[in-house]
Amino acid sequence: MTAALALLKLFAGDALGCIWKWLKHASFWQLVSICLCVFICVQHFQLVSARHSAAKWESQTGKLQTQLDTETEKNKAAEKQTAQISKQLRDRTDEENRRIAGDANALRLRGPGKAVCPGVPTAPGGHKQAAPSSDAPVAQLPNTRGAELIALPFDDTIGFGKSYDELLNENKAWRDWHDQVLKVWPKTTEAPAH
Repeated sequence: MTAALALLKLFAGDALGCIWKWLKHASFWQLVSICLCVFICVQHFQLVSARHSAAKWESQTGKLQTQLDTETEKNKAAEKQTAQISKQLRDRTDEENRRIAGDANALRLRGPGKAVCPGVPTAPGGHKQAAPSSDAPVAQLPNTRGAELIALPFDDTIGFGKSYDELLNENKAWRDWHDQVLKVWPKTTEAPAH
């Protein structure tokens, strides 16, 4: 190791000595010319390196822009298809809700042309019912086991059924929409390659 250092000092000392002797005898303009040449060489190599880096970044930017344009077109097409799916399902759901409302209205008890409560028959055997006594708190009812007394469907029952059918229809429409939209939108879980 010591021999290697000694050789290095000898050659470095000799080289530096030669350079120093030449610089001492060189004119000022020769020194300025050498400095300018070194500066121009350094600037040239920096410019070449910067151009190479810029070309590399430009090609990567071009590739990424192409990928972005492709994805943008896919997303626009998917948005258009999603809007069409939504409109179709909305129209179908509205039509089904109108049908449900029409069926519910046809079952309601009130209004002209609607279902009516069947007439309560007179006493069994067709005889007129005896007048209740004056001290009876409630008029007597015929013994018909209650079937004719219950005027079904009740308005609240119809309203509940209508609400249930509409909610079920909305739920089915949402599930259909969700399933169809999942088929339309591409899965973009992969990161772009660099």
